[in-house]
Amino acid sequence: MALGLQAARNLLTVDPEAAGQLLDRLRAETDQRVEHVRDLARGLLPPVLGERGLAPALHELAHRYATSGLAVEVAAVPLALPEPVATALYGIVSEAVRNAQRHSGAVTCRVSVDRGPEGLVVRVVDDGRGVPAGTPAGVGMQSMRERAEGIGGGCLVGPGADGGTAVVVRVPADRLPPDPLPEVPVASTVPAPAGSVGVGS
Repeated sequence: MALGLQAARNLLTVDPEAAGQLLDRLRAETDQRVEHVRDLARGLLPPVLGERGLAPALHELAHRYATSGLAVEVAAVPLALPEPVATALYGIVSEAVRNAQRHSGAVTCRVSVDRGPEGLVVRVVDDGRGVPAGTPAGVGMQSMRERAEGIGGGCLVGPGADGGTAVVVRVPADRLPPDPLPEVPVASTVPAPAGSVGVGS
């Protein structure tokens, strides 16, 4: 970039038109580089993922898209997940949301995380134009599938029930820590006052 700017400076007095064309090319290249850096930054793992877990990290991801024209809605309760699982799932969701924002024309993208007896299901569904039939899997789709397979799960990308695109990740229960049992309230017994007589005695 510095060499290009120096060349444009040298051309200013000799060939202003050529200098202008060179500056236009440099501007276009700068825009491409900025977008590349943004992609890299979005792919980095946020500190909140390691500190507080997947659900808070997904809410933070949604907040980052607030001014992008894509409303990201997250429905996820805090879960105790192994670090490799949380990292892989965050990477998949991040890639899916980025694809929705850049390629689908979507206005809304919904992210849900549900834990059931059979395992964990993560869904990212947008209301965009969807993936045309026969579209080959790009680098982003391939990376999502590889991340899911790396934690013993699977990732499917296809049309959503109401249009748009749905990314569904399933992680089997045997790859997750045991689901904690719900706490059962313990009935407390209040002793009767001294000298009281029970009914029927």
